[in-house]
Amino acid sequence: MKSHNYKNILEIIDEVDAGDSYDYSTDSKIPVISNSRKCNIQDLNICGRIARYKLEMQIPKNINERAKKKHTSKLKISVSLELSAIKPVLNVKFTIQNTAVDHRLRVLVPTDIPSINSYADQTFGTICRPTYLPSIKNWKESKWSEKPRTIEPMQSLVYLKGKNRIVELITDSVKEYQIIGDKKDTIAYTLFRSYCQMGRKDLEDRPGRESGKEWLTPDSMLLKEMNFTFAIAFPQSVQKCVDYSNEFTTPMRAYQEAIVSTNEDEFILGSKSEILPPRFSAFKVKNGNSKLSIYKLGERNGMVARFSMIQSGSINIETSKKIEYTNLIEFKHERFKEKRFPKNKIITIKMEEK
Repeated sequence: MKSHNYKNILEIIDEVDAGDSYDYSTDSKIPVISNSRKCNIQDLNICGRIARYKLEMQIPKNINERAKKKHTSKLKISVSLELSAIKPVLNVKFTIQNTAVDHRLRVLVPTDIPSINSYADQTFGTICRPTYLPSIKNWKESKWSEKPRTIEPMQSLVYLKGKNRIVELITDSVKEYQIIGDKKDTIAYTLFRSYCQMGRKDLEDRPGRESGKEWLTPDSMLLKEMNFTFAIAFPQSVQKCVDYSNEFTTPMRAYQEAIVSTNEDEFILGSKSEILPPRFSAFKVKNGNSKLSIYKLGERNGMVARFSMIQSGSINIETSKKIEYTNLIEFKHERFKEKRFPKNKIITIKMEEK
């Protein structure tokens, strides 16, 4: 795999948010005037694969100040970066003390992969979305009630892929992204929106109608300290995109055995032996077409594994147990054999001792 130089990664941009609790809205009279390139980095500390630093952004306090190009509020940001030792993943943590309203804060991840489509996960499977909507050119003339936008949701990951490279953003925090730039090659990840009202009328991106009552919503101003964690990965395949996302959002956890349990949440092992094999695997999926959704005790007996197909293909399972297909309520059973499934198909497999 060839190396690639990524420039201006993790740039922070602060933009006006003239919207409400229903919609983000731009204000063309107020340009983007604050970004992290103009900030001074403080307290830079690099130790091994970990780097930490702080920065301050001078930003407008509210939408009125922004229109007048005044900057009387300071946005304090602490950043922690950690490179994985075993995989091409950069773990990122932002701690932000927000002191302003009517704005949106986003992090930019330039990928240098011009893209017609973006790819993100849903509850089951993935979805391909266009990065540009032609209807944006004449949406008002066409009597659209809202401006068509490519601000999209994700479950835990979004990625762009080229001929030889994939760049992925994984999150367990806010789940919103947009692909921006002249070449549609930059992932803009939303950290937060700060707005003051439940509803507003006659927004630039939603003219005319009122979405809801114009009540003040103090909690949505987010005037507090907040933490955001996400990761940037450079996988070699779509399957690795899913693997890295699973590892980030559901990490392996270990607990020390307690002699006396006073907590009802503890697992009770009963008469199970404490002598365990040094290596054990219940099953192994040999191809990379699917994503494991859950592995659990069966409703009646055995164990159940549920998969969603991230691309069309088959599931090849290696295990010492007897396996068969079943349905979501684990009632109907079918002999297991390798066969082809369409993308986003949900597959449920039951496993029992032979």
